[in-house]
Amino acid sequence: KKSITILSGTNYSTILILGNFFKMEILIYDAEKKKVLLTHDNKIKNIVSFAISYNERLLAIGNSHGELTLCSNFSGLFLLRFHNSLKKIANLEFFWKSSRLILASYQDGTIKMFDLKKCHILRSFHSNQTLNKFDLICVNYKGSIVASSCLKTDSIYLWSVRKGSLVEILVGHKSSITGIIFTKNSFKLISGSLDKSLRIWDLTNIFNKNSQLYCTVLKADQKLNRFSMHPFFLEIALISNKNQILFFDLKNFKLASILQIDKVENGRPDAPKNNKNMNISINFSHCGKFIFLYYFAKKIKIIYYSSLTTISVIKISRP
Repeated sequence: KKSITILSGTNYSTILILGNFFKMEILIYDAEKKKVLLTHDNKIKNIVSFAISYNERLLAIGNSHGELTLCSNFSGLFLLRFHNSLKKIANLEFFWKSSRLILASYQDGTIKMFDLKKCHILRSFHSNQTLNKFDLICVNYKGSIVASSCLKTDSIYLWSVRKGSLVEILVGHKSSITGIIFTKNSFKLISGSLDKSLRIWDLTNIFNKNSQLYCTVLKADQKLNRFSMHPFFLEIALISNKNQILFFDLKNFKLASILQIDKVENGRPDAPKNNKNMNISINFSHCGKFIFLYYFAKKIKIIYYSSLTTISVIKISRP
């Protein structure tokens, strides 16, 4: 049995991609047949992050030494390797509906945009502040804005993709930012934090210097950890530090429902000691019908979205 630190679903309803960064493994797992189809292990040292392309054919892997590796998702064949920094790649993100462009956030205060077809760096995004360490990263649906959270300042930095310039710094969170994501087909950015707030930033006029940006703040009585947005509805699911999933209706700006979840007993080494639920991650399936909860305690729970009932618990084992 292996500890799970990250999971991603695919358009194939029974295929899951599991990451174990402490064991330096990535597994392609068939939940229906209950077996591992493919293993990426020990070929890439010190794995920190990975991302799956929009067409699900490419797997991008980042490590703690600044190496970005591309390989075939289902054959395991290694295709490309970039080594443009010595600092850790904290996060990776493919562009919407694109398997050619990918973003990598480095903990040296830079973000790089790679063109995988031409095999070179298209843009480098800088904050002009050497102390910044970027972590979470996302790009809007139109591919015009890159957003990344900073571990040092609890702020969100925004860049223009076309010009590569820093256009705005969003401030307001009072503690660590645990998630950022753009809503589909809009210029709204959602951010969650351990300061017990969920913020909805309206970036419609971000490129107009004479206009103000507006932010809607939704308060909770709990610290907000990992979250995921429904692929079709304006609803977001967040894990709190009180063993609950909070479902927020972003259209009507209200808490829609609450689901109690299992208590976390054993945490992963890099999680805060006073917040064990940082050890749980959450993700909606591509079809929107299911919610995946994945625990560091070696299991995945699958919840049916419409009724919020658990339909399966998967424990991963390998021969």
